[in-house]
Amino acid sequence: MAGTYSLDISAAFVLAALLSLVGCLLAISLGGKPDLGKKERLVTRGAALACAGIYTMAVFYGGIFETNGIRLTWNENDFEESPVLYFVESIRSMNVDQPEGYSKEALAAISAESALPVGGKKPHVIAIMNEAFSDLRRIGDFETNVEITPFIDGLTENTVRGAVYSSVFGGSTANSEFELLTGMTMAFIPKGAAPYQSYIKYEKDSLVSVLEAQGYTSAALHPYDASGWNREAVYDCFGFDEVRFIDEFQNKRYLRGYVTDESNFENLIGRYEARNEGERLFLFNITMQNHGSYKSESYESTVSISGHEGEFPQAEQYLSLLRETDKAVNELITYFSRQDEPVVILFFGDHQPALETEFYDMLYGKTADELSLEEMQRKYLTPFFIWANYDIDEADAGLTSINYLSPMLLRAAGLEGSDFEAFLLDLQAQWPVLNAYGCVNASGEHLPLESDEAAESGSLGNYRILQYNYLFDTMGYRKDFFSLDAAGAPASE
Repeated sequence: MAGTYSLDISAAFVLAALLSLVGCLLAISLGGKPDLGKKERLVTRGAALACAGIYTMAVFYGGIFETNGIRLTWNENDFEESPVLYFVESIRSMNVDQPEGYSKEALAAISAESALPVGGKKPHVIAIMNEAFSDLRRIGDFETNVEITPFIDGLTENTVRGAVYSSVFGGSTANSEFELLTGMTMAFIPKGAAPYQSYIKYEKDSLVSVLEAQGYTSAALHPYDASGWNREAVYDCFGFDEVRFIDEFQNKRYLRGYVTDESNFENLIGRYEARNEGERLFLFNITMQNHGSYKSESYESTVSISGHEGEFPQAEQYLSLLRETDKAVNELITYFSRQDEPVVILFFGDHQPALETEFYDMLYGKTADELSLEEMQRKYLTPFFIWANYDIDEADAGLTSINYLSPMLLRAAGLEGSDFEAFLLDLQAQWPVLNAYGCVNASGEHLPLESDEAAESGSLGNYRILQYNYLFDTMGYRKDFFSLDAAGAPASE
């Protein structure tokens, strides 16, 4: 993956280099000398340890990184590459305080006001998290020489569509995946943390277990390495029946070193066609085609930005890739529209891409430091749709966030949900958007998470309590709230 990126020297990069240099100089200047006596050596080593402690606290816990736009997240083999740095940062992200008012009694008092409506069909369920898929027109208007996503833009029949706020930008895909599959939110997670790396260590209820309790066979398909984001271990905790990484994909075709969406969807269809008679499938698919960076010299862009031709080559390459995704989605929907068995498909983007800063400045008409909270949050918007090959209620769902997508999918499919999914739909009516950088109330007002209204919200307080219970309270886990029994009803205590 690293081979697709190039190094840009930014202010944040310079700051990180200077901090590293200071650390090295401290180590050298305070190093022990062989001609020092025992007392002098102890003093020198003590001073070195004190300086190292002060340095660590200032850099990792004093907000220097965050203030200057540096956030540490971990993926793939980062532990092997930098075990000390990984350990120090992981300790910080694992320090999650018990929320105010947390108790067994408080947990027991939380309930859902309504249940998900159940339909007569039991469709196959497909959830596709498309890498870096977004609609940048939501940030600002621009024109191109060709349409970017005409098929997806025109998909309305038997479709619920809208846009979701992600909690990540330009990367950290697994955090969006975490929000989708669990219904939890990064709003209550320390900045820079990766739940897949730090928190999912034991069996956890999720969209996977909810569907399996209703007789579904679950399969995760991802055309990349199993090591990414600790997915192999996490998928085992979620209880997927089958997991397929890149080595098990057939007839792979590549674009800029990543499996194309078209090839990826062919493998998804292949698993659907291999189903047993009467088997109902839940297929969870994470794509790779549109992964950054967008500086490949081997790929010729087909899209140009009108009036700015060649000025933003990364943006033009990215938009060209979206055109390929649109064609692949057209083929996918066309295939399933011809199937006799009912199928429901959720499709959404995990985050926006990291492109030229000047391109985003052009879209906004101002620089990043001039943005309001609402304007800044546009960089976290991605499209979604829920489509079925049979009649469902069509709707413009407006703006929401990824943590609500699973109950929305279950509702559209007419399937049972746990009490937690029902709780999320109740919460969505009050707080339709919640991500790591803010929230939106029922009046459409963008608020910081620290605002009085958000901080004093009883429903958000209950959400915090439930999330803490789900992730951290192993002994007091409310399985009855998060799961279904094998008959497809909320589990009893």
